[in-house]
Amino acid sequence: MFFEKIFGKKISETAKESEKNNIQNEDDDFLDPFLLIIEWNENNLQLRGILKSTITNQIEGFLGVTPFRSYDSDHNGNLNLRIRSNSIFLISDAHIIQKHQIAVNIIGHLNRTYFQGANVTLGTVYLVRATRKDVFEISEYNVM
Repeated sequence: MFFEKIFGKKISETAKESEKNNIQNEDDDFLDPFLLIIEWNENNLQLRGILKSTITNQIEGFLGVTPFRSYDSDHNGNLNLRIRSNSIFLISDAHIIQKHQIAVNIIGHLNRTYFQGANVTLGTVYLVRATRKDVFEISEYNVM
């Protein structure tokens, strides 16, 4: 009770002011995460003796990156983790780095580590960005 009398009004006023100053536009394309999608070349992975898990672990090591997960629900409506993707990753802003820079860093790392020329690529990387509702910008990189 004492806390509410002294601080309660100040906290609620501060929260309202913060909401007013931080109104986000739903059409702002910087709010949604990027999608990093890998189309793997299974033959070249096998020929070069590289495991997908090695590459995906490196990608997941970047700040702001999480693998895409799909869920399904059982007959009781409980959500169950179904698949953890090794081909689709979400890239979100981190506290110290923006998602665009994270994507650039990942693509640069994959290029430096795995690129051996166009004939032996391990796959193609697509970077997908929502620019407006139902409109996407897709960039293609043959970096592996």
